[in-house]
Formats: sequence, structure tokens, C-alpha cells
Amino acid sequence: MSTIIEMATSDGVIWHQFDVYSKISKAMSDNEDIIIDLHAEGPDLASLEFYKFLTDFAQHHAYDLARIEIRGSNVLESHDQIKIKYIPPMHLLLPIQYAVNKSTAPKIENLKHFGMFIGRSNFPRLDIASHLNEYHSDSTMLTYHYDPANKFHAHHIGLDDYLRHNDAGELHAVTNLLKKCPILDQTIETYPILAPANFNISNLYHSFFVEIVCESYFSGTTFFPTEKIWRPIMMKTPFIVQGPSNFLTNLKKLGFKTFDRWWDEGYSEDPPIWQIKLIKEIINNISKKSTDELQEMYLSMTAVLDHNHQRLLSLTDKDFFELRQNV
Repeated sequence: MSTIIEMATSDGVIWHQFDVYSKISKAMSDNEDIIIDLHAEGPDLASLEFYKFLTDFAQHHAYDLARIEIRGSNVLESHDQIKIKYIPPMHLLLPIQYAVNKSTAPKIENLKHFGMFIGRSNFPRLDIASHLNEYHSDSTMLTYHYDPANKFHAHHIGLDDYLRHNDAGELHAVTNLLKKCPILDQTIETYPILAPANFNISNLYHSFFVEIVCESYFSGTTFFPTEKIWRPIMMKTPFIVQGPSNFLTNLKKLGFKTFDRWWDEGYSEDPPIWQIKLIKEIINNISKKSTDELQEMYLSMTAVLDHNHQRLLSLTDKDFFELRQNV
């Protein structure tokens, strides 16, 4: 007999952890096989200390870890004893067709420099969005769904982590952003923002040059590309990605091209804290370019953008499994 235990996560967090751990302990005590379902999400379970918990409890119950199966979508997830059933995140690609007809809309002449679209807040998103709002507001198309009247949002700002990793002298930038929140776009009417509504902002892409993408998971060893990166690729828009270390390297292994010809992408090799600092430096450099220079740079990227668009449309489960075998 097998017990299926659903486990929801966000970066660095196991939701309802006590309940999840209690169910696992009971299943071990009852001598049942265990299937842990991550809802096709892609956290690094080692960074959550989840394997340490499983090992400790297995020793306590004299339970064989080989009887545990974990189903998730982190292509880099592995364990010596526990079975990992990898689920390619194709469910996040299916709504792409929703945006296909809008993806060839040309960029307008008077481009804004940046686009950044945030649903749930966390520390890196708060940091980068605050920087954009404080220093590049006129050249940024920004949404940020943090709502101080919403209890869920109030508990998930990322302010504690921001203060832990930043000089408090920049706190005014965070305060100024949060005073404006929620910063919404009329195309998004509900929260949480689910497919296909997360492509409603497709009609904004002709108005800005580069998207700042903040991926769902960034801690530890993970590669779990979501609709957040697929959206600019479908919309033929360059991107800068705040995510786990080597995200761009793994994206290239899937057959995509990135933008190291135009700015330094070494940031992607760094841990999240350093990534944020370097991304803000890239933002500052791009902000100095005139709209004519943005247009010229965009035209020079055409071959890369067209290639990525076509590669996205051809992506299959097989590509993710092959990547998993080769990492």
C-alpha cells in the first residue's frame, strides 16, 4: 500500500510543514510506501533540508528510504537512495499557444527600457523592483501585486531577507515601492494569476525592450523554467533572469540562445545574492541607452529572438529528459 503526500513549496519554504512531516512520519510508522507529490514544482529539496528530515525519521522508524518516491520538476534533483520521478514542466508550456498570435507584434519606436511583472513578492523581486521603481521608474513598465490589505501578501513580502542582505540605507527604495502597491495592469483581474491569464500582459511587450524575469525557485541546485521565461521568449523579447545559479547555462543546453553579446551574463553563474547586485548594474548600464540605441540593439538581436521563438515551439518532454541525463 502506498500513501501519497502532497507537498507545496515556494523558494526556501515547505508549506504546512508540520502537517507534511506528520503524514510522512505516520506512513513510516504504518510501514507504507510513500509517494511525495510536489505538484510538478521544482524546488531543490536538499536546500530545504528535506532529505535530512527523511533520513532522520527513517532511522527512527527503521524505514528503508528506497521505498520513497518523489515526483517533481527540478531537472537537477537526485538522491542516492530515494527514487526521483522527474516530471517535465510541459504543463507550463501548453498555454503558450494563447500568445502566439500576438508574438510578432513589432516593438514601437519610443520603447521603455524595462518590463518587470510580479505576482507574489519575495526578497529578490522586492530588491530589483524597488531599484527599478526608485531609479528608473520613467523607463520601466512594472506590475507588483503585493497588496497590504491581503493577509497572504502581508506574510510574503521578503522584507526580512532584504534587510538581512542589504544596507538599510536603501530601505527608502523599498518603502517607496510598497507605498505604490498594488501596482496592477488592467489585463489581470484575479489573484493568484493562473494560466492563461498569465499571458494577458502579452499586449504590453511591444512597449519595452528587455524583461527582468524572476523565476520561481532560485535557492540551491535547481532548473525549473516556468512561464515566466517562456513568455518573453514567445514574445521575441530579450531577457535578464534572476534565478538559480547556471540557469542560463541550462537554458542553452535546451537549445536556446541568450544575450552575452550585448551584456555580461556572468551573473547567472553566481549565487542569488550576488546575482541581484550584478543584475542591477546591468539595468543601470542599459538605462543609459537612448531609445534609438535600444531599437538598434533590438534589431541586432533578431536572429537570436527568432531562433528562441522557434525552439520554444518545438520543445518536448524528450528535450527535458535528455537534459536530465546529461547534467
